[in-house]
Order: sequence, then structure tokens, then C-alpha cells
Amino acid sequence: MSSQRKALVIGFVAGAVGVTCALSLAAPRGSFRRLDLFARVLSLVEQNYVEEVNEETLIQGAVRGMMRTLDPHSSYLTPSEFAEVRADTDGEFGGVGVEVDDTRGGRLIVRRTLPDTPAARAGISVGDLIVSVDGKPLVGGADDDPTTRLRGRPGTRVVVELVRSGTDAAGQKEVRESIAMVREIIRVRAAEWSLLEPGIGHIRIRQFQERTDAEVEEALAALTRESKKPLAGLVLDLRDNPGGLFDQAVRVADLFLESGVIVATRGRGGRHLEQETARQAGTHAAIPIVCLVNGDSASAAEILAGALQDHDRALVLGTRTFGKGSVQSLIPLEDGSGLKLTVARYFTPKGRVIQEHGIDPDLVVEQIPAADLEAARRSAATEREEDLERHLSGDKPSSVAATPPSTTRTDYQLEMARQTLRAWHRFGQPPLRPAAQAQREPAP
Repeated sequence: MSSQRKALVIGFVAGAVGVTCALSLAAPRGSFRRLDLFARVLSLVEQNYVEEVNEETLIQGAVRGMMRTLDPHSSYLTPSEFAEVRADTDGEFGGVGVEVDDTRGGRLIVRRTLPDTPAARAGISVGDLIVSVDGKPLVGGADDDPTTRLRGRPGTRVVVELVRSGTDAAGQKEVRESIAMVREIIRVRAAEWSLLEPGIGHIRIRQFQERTDAEVEEALAALTRESKKPLAGLVLDLRDNPGGLFDQAVRVADLFLESGVIVATRGRGGRHLEQETARQAGTHAAIPIVCLVNGDSASAAEILAGALQDHDRALVLGTRTFGKGSVQSLIPLEDGSGLKLTVARYFTPKGRVIQEHGIDPDLVVEQIPAADLEAARRSAATEREEDLERHLSGDKPSSVAATPPSTTRTDYQLEMARQTLRAWHRFGQPPLRPAAQAQREPAP
């Protein structure tokens, strides 16, 4: 998903780990004859290539190449890569504590530094560009995963070279700096929360890992305590959430749905594999919800958004999601390596296809940079009564019309979600518009 601004949390898997499905181990007819061809080529390379080659390297390369003929989410994982994938779903890893975006061209831009981590203590900031790790430039591509390069055993040393904006002593516009850090155990919360105003909470789920459902429950309790009254609205923020554990997306959906299908999976030939349903116990059914999504909301995030949308449980606001509606199973192999293999497709409760199509929001709201928004406001400014000379003074505005201070003004989509919830609270939650309902019908 690098071409779609995939966020790479250093030491933190953002891929979708799917449900466990029954896998056939029977060899297709004629496959052994074709394996003779593979053995013949392997033998020719080993005996005749101009330089001596390692058999294990050749076989791993062949398997990796075979997986690359499949969809982009199926892959072969070396023993170290497979161990990291399995460990990352716990939300703990050995690393330096930065979240980056792949900008291509061998550079990674830092989009977030986790507090109280080696990166934060070393002064790495949002906007810094990482160009090399341990003296080796970042090339990018399938064989150069910066996640693997920056992660490692706690206590080990890593050196990153940064490019920062500014002017150095020689007058260069970019300043290069090398920073040495010692890796530590990094613990990442899947959910972050804040109170936008009394009664309206904001929960951002960054990915679905172990205990995400418990963190969302913790967030709801904390928001209610801080608000000192039951929540009148919740912004469930799934923007830039690239996925994670299938079962955690189901469990979070179950927190807000009393009954009905959450998601269904179908395998080869449309064969039904699994269907997850909601239970009434423990459901927070009374909280109005606006669910925020964007083009980087993928996989498990799309399962949750689609379930809430199909059950008319939330208004989905933002832009169309990524469209990754496939299930990956992690399959261990004898030597400690493994496969991440696509085995099924997801479908929403109403049978809509997520794969390629994504989830269309009920209310399309593009994200507008704060500077552009302020410039548009200034250019559209008109003269008001209060600007006229000798205008009559008015009474103090009513509290109903006043808008309380908010920290969401620099985040246009979040501000629109907050205002939507305020309107619902004042006038009562409206039924979904026919246009919104029509787009939720199953795909033909």
C-alpha cells in the first residue's frame, strides 16, 4: 500500500492477519511433473552458474518469486520476518519508536514520534527524512523493508541518517545528521482518545492488534468519566488504519451492534467459510456514532466501517476507503519461515464486496489543510452588520448558538464529525438519507 501512503510503524505490523481457514495440502494432478522442471533448473544453476551459489538462497528466491505471481498481499516471509509478523500483533516490539510514510526515492518521512522512546529522546521530529540505516541507503521495494531495518533486539545499536529542512554552515538548504540510538521494547496503544467537548468523545484506532477491543472499552469508560455524563456522541476514527487482526475488528464492531451479521468470508468459488455475528451482551447501543474513514482505511478497518454502516449504526464520513477486502492466513513452515496467503474475501452484512470497491462514505468530506481552509475563509469574508459604523449593539448571543472552543479546527474532517454529532444531539438523530441507503445495497 506504499503508493497509497501506507503508514509503516517501525516494528509494528500494519498488514491484515486473517482468519484461520482449512487449507488443502493435496498436490494438484501433474504438479510433480512440473516439480521436475524446477529441480532441473535448480540443478543447472547450481552446477553451471558462473559463481558459486547458495542452495537455500535459490530456493527462498524461487518461493518468493512464486508468491509474487499472486495478489500483492500474499508473500513469503523469512524466519525473521515471520517471527516479527507474529510478534507485532501483540503491540510490542524492539525498535526506536517512529511512525513513517514511504515517500519513494529511498526516503522515509517521519509522521509521528512515540513519546518516551529512543527516537523522541534523540530529538527526531515530524517531517524529518530518514535516508539510511546503519550506513546503508534505503532503496525501497520488496527486498528492502525499512520496518525490518529499524527494528531489532532490544539493547542493540542503530544509526539513522536524517535530512532536515534548514540551512547548514555551507549554505545547503538540507541539513544531514546522523543519530545513534539503542533499541528498546516499544509498546504501542492501538486506541487513543480525547474529549472533543462535554458529551462528545473521539476514539482513534490506529490498527487492530491484541486487546484493541479492551482499549476501546477503556476509552469509552474514561470519556464517560471525564464528561461526567453519558456520551451524547462518539467519533470513531479509522483514518489511516491499515488493518490488523480480523477477530479484533469483529470484537470492536460487537461493542456497538446488538445483533446481526458483522462480516462474512467466502473462499475459492464463492464457498462460504465463516460468518461472524454480534451479541447483545456488552453492547453500547445508545451512543450516536460518526465513523471517520479515508483512502488509507483498509482491511479490518473496512470490516468495522462496513458493518456499522450496513446496520445503520453509524454515519460514515470522509472519503472512500482503500478497498482491501481479502483474508490472509499466516502459515508456518518447517524451517521457521512462513507464508502470508490470501485465502478468502470479506463481505459486509448486506453482502457488499469490499475488495477493490472499498466503503463509500455516507457523507463525503475531503480533508482540507488548515492553511488552505483559513485562506478560503479570508477570501470569502463578507461585511457584516457588526462591521458597519454606528451599528446598534445587540444582546449577548444565546448559548445555543455559540460554538464552544474545540481542538479540532485544524482537522477539517474531525470538525465536521463533531458538528454532525452536535446537530444530532440538538435535533435528534435523523434517519439516513435515501441516497445513503441506496449505496448500501449488495453489489450485483
